[in-house]
Amino acid sequence: MRLFVLLVAAALFKSGDSATIKVEFGIYCPDKTIWEYKIKSQVSGDPAGEVSFKTTDHFEFRTLDNEATKITHLVEDTCTADEKWQTSSTMDFSVDDKNVVYFFIALNLKSKSDTSAVYEKLFVHYLQKECPTGDCSAIRDRILASCKFAQDIYEVKICTDNFEKALKVVLENRFTSTQTSMTIIFIIIGSVVGVVLLISLIVTYFICKRKKKNKQTGSGMTGTRTNSKTMTKSGTTKQGTTTGTFQKTGTVGTGGTGNTTTGGQRY
Repeated sequence: MRLFVLLVAAALFKSGDSATIKVEFGIYCPDKTIWEYKIKSQVSGDPAGEVSFKTTDHFEFRTLDNEATKITHLVEDTCTADEKWQTSSTMDFSVDDKNVVYFFIALNLKSKSDTSAVYEKLFVHYLQKECPTGDCSAIRDRILASCKFAQDIYEVKICTDNFEKALKVVLENRFTSTQTSMTIIFIIIGSVVGVVLLISLIVTYFICKRKKKNKQTGSGMTGTRTNSKTMTKSGTTKQGTTTGTFQKTGTVGTGGTGNTTTGGQRY
């Protein structure tokens, strides 16, 4: 399998008393699990700085800031079959006016004419960084203006078409993420409501059960008393039962002749 590197540079030129050139790099090495790269900067042929990184990621993004009107960046890497250092690209940037100008440069070292995938990956990364939420219309205008402005560097159609693809990907991912968050929120709310209803049902059940038990206990208390006595001839005492109402009777006793008098004497 042939090894190749995809190099992407987004250059931001800021105007002012001293121009600032801000370059965002994206370097893609698909076939190496561990590799290194360097970005060297030169101003008028003199070294202006160097950064070096060792990574296990296939795609790397880096940002460099330099105060200069003209600057050259050289990219070297070990994304090769023999892991020897090679110069991937040399890029010259310059500022000719005081306007803020953006450049998005995509280099495919395997097939220099096929840069579509590189542009899309760069724009997705750039949108996620510059426009994580809200309206991206300002960023869109900025990039499309850059695509038209730098038509001598790259094809305008490739730049604009792949930006639209990237914007669609970012917005779809944002919508999916929002829908997922809303679903989780509804699940949490539903769970809380369910627990509250369950607790309410349990409490209601025990309250009703307690009321029913108290009602049964109250209705079981009647006015039954066992307290009256009757005397027999043999002298034994029998206990009578009076339920509901209690009626007072006369004195019951035994005379010497065995006659029984109840309530009053009959003539």
